[in-house]
Amino acid sequence: MNNLWVLQFNKSDGKRNGAPVYLSGINAIGTQLGAEVGVLAPLTAAASPQVIYVVAGTNDSYAFWGSNTPATEVALNGMMRSVGAEYEPASSTTLMLARIEVPKVDANTTLLTGTLERMFAKVKLNLKNEFPDFTVGYVQMKNVASGMYYRTAQTGSVNFPAVATGSHVDYLVEGCQPTLVYYVPENLRTLGSGKSVNSAGERTLDKTDGKAAYIEIGGYHVTGTTGTQVIYRLPLGDVATNIGDFNVRRNRVYTLDVTLKGANTVDQRITVAQQLEPVTPTAGAVAPANSFMVLPGGTVKFDPTIRGNGSVYDAFTGLERKIAPVSVALVWQDTPGLITNANSTTGVVPLSSGIATVTAKSGTNGNAVVAAYDGANGTGNILWSWHIWVTDYKPVSQASVAANTAYSVTGGQVHTYGPRYLAANPGKVIMDRNLGATQTGTITVGTTSAADAPKAFGMWYQWGRKDPLGRWNGASANTPNFAPWYNAAGATVTSDNVNGRTTVQVAYQNPTTFYYNTYNGPGAGSGTWLSTQNGNLWGDGGAKTIFDPCPAGWKVPTVGTSTNSGTWRDFTSTGGNVSSSSSTEPYTTTIFPYFVNGTQVTASGQYTAQGGANVRNGRLYQQGAVKAWYPAGGERVYGSGSLDNVGSRGYYWTASGSDDQSYCSFFDFEERIWHSYLTYRASGFPVRCIQE
Repeated sequence: MNNLWVLQFNKSDGKRNGAPVYLSGINAIGTQLGAEVGVLAPLTAAASPQVIYVVAGTNDSYAFWGSNTPATEVALNGMMRSVGAEYEPASSTTLMLARIEVPKVDANTTLLTGTLERMFAKVKLNLKNEFPDFTVGYVQMKNVASGMYYRTAQTGSVNFPAVATGSHVDYLVEGCQPTLVYYVPENLRTLGSGKSVNSAGERTLDKTDGKAAYIEIGGYHVTGTTGTQVIYRLPLGDVATNIGDFNVRRNRVYTLDVTLKGANTVDQRITVAQQLEPVTPTAGAVAPANSFMVLPGGTVKFDPTIRGNGSVYDAFTGLERKIAPVSVALVWQDTPGLITNANSTTGVVPLSSGIATVTAKSGTNGNAVVAAYDGANGTGNILWSWHIWVTDYKPVSQASVAANTAYSVTGGQVHTYGPRYLAANPGKVIMDRNLGATQTGTITVGTTSAADAPKAFGMWYQWGRKDPLGRWNGASANTPNFAPWYNAAGATVTSDNVNGRTTVQVAYQNPTTFYYNTYNGPGAGSGTWLSTQNGNLWGDGGAKTIFDPCPAGWKVPTVGTSTNSGTWRDFTSTGGNVSSSSSTEPYTTTIFPYFVNGTQVTASGQYTAQGGANVRNGRLYQQGAVKAWYPAGGERVYGSGSLDNVGSRGYYWTASGSDDQSYCSFFDFEERIWHSYLTYRASGFPVRCIQE
């Protein structure tokens, strides 16, 4: 063990004796928590009884130095270590403390023996949902003491820490997961005067001073088209010993086994908060969504007062489903003049009687974004925006489906894959192309030209966002550039790169901005654009959300639950991820082979021999009648917003997440085919939409 502070005080008057000592090297004998530990440390000679504090895990050589040096034991006990947004102990930051009394300190007193205790508690939530038609939207640890105090554990019946501004914080919102683990400081709360608790259902915050630590689980019970919000608030404590205990004590483990079965408000921990009806678009408008498919030369009429699909699920997150735009205007188009009815100066498109009208250029496929503004003529704040996908492709659902079948639709096909796909997506078909692809018909491997190959790339998306954020232009794999965007006047529009996490609101107000994150270390916030994590922004396999980027009737696929159930699990022989370190399958597969410049790779080394990274590269799923092309369009990097791996790797987002990362399907030329690759949410990857 290393990273230790040793502080010495007179027992009689509590004054510090000598300077604190910081031991950054390995100076401890014995490392087991909660057991005796011996510390070799230089101490100050004293003939009277002394109190020695050993503090481990500050990872800070100035924690008790200079102005931070406590003059007395009382002063030390009043000092604390802030938990920040959320405390997540690591090997060098696991805060522990031992208080050791010795009768004296002389030349023979060099080895101190005491017990190091964690200055925090571990909380483990095991969550099951057996409530029919209920979806867990979020889980959050609340009323957490904002710091860990350098003192021994509190005893007796007290409220600690005292309530004051900033004394308690809420941890980051988490998505639904079977098991969640939190680390929280000591937080002791007594029963209020005249209050009693006789059953688990009476364990509510108002039985204390309101600052008891608790876990909040929020979700949505949807029957038909009506949604009801249900919130469960579960205070912590040693319930097995005392049903009225609300204390979180340091150096303990609290395990909550929670099964959600219903919304019976006789249990006072349950709140049925709100009921919502679905929003209805204006008569004459298409079904609401975040993207609209428009034929070249065609027109789409949509209701710009509805955000996304107006999902009742997302209304409970605090996002208003209805807005009141003053104008609707073009933000960008990837071909000059693609949106023919946009004013050439302001970009404004017609808005009348609650319907916005967008008309596309004849004979041209492409992409555009229009936005609702709170000011006239496309000025003021963006309230929401929509992707206009101009394409001759018209995918439709099928009455019945079979494995590995291609179904002809206008402009292309829709597909199913094998039995693992159908296990995860029963009765559903998936598009034959990426969201925003501008190809005409189906890409034919080996004959599609380098000029036409980029049309299969589609748009890049950051996980959980609805906004298309560009693509590679396909011109050079060595010095890649973005495909250009233009405004209504024909001037170039750029997609900005902004360093740092942000909120969902700021993100949708800036649909051309890519929020990158250079931090990829341990703990919350690694590689994500979100300042507050939410693993349910794309539904995680549940109902389609208000942020889903797919057209009406389609949504982002789920990753699946096992090697026998998953959207892309049929792309390998076993249904699992395969790597060249343990298998030749990544380059010998006939199920999902890699093509370099139109020629199939069949052996290690051929990728380089056939020319390496190229605009025509990718993998082809070929089973039964299905030939599904997955181009190697690369990525927009989470830590910079720049382009990388173009012409060599393909990444495809799923709706599924874990902690502050999310799953994608990932392949490269001869090393990997991974169908459940957990990666950073700030990354820009394409999406292939599946039937709702």
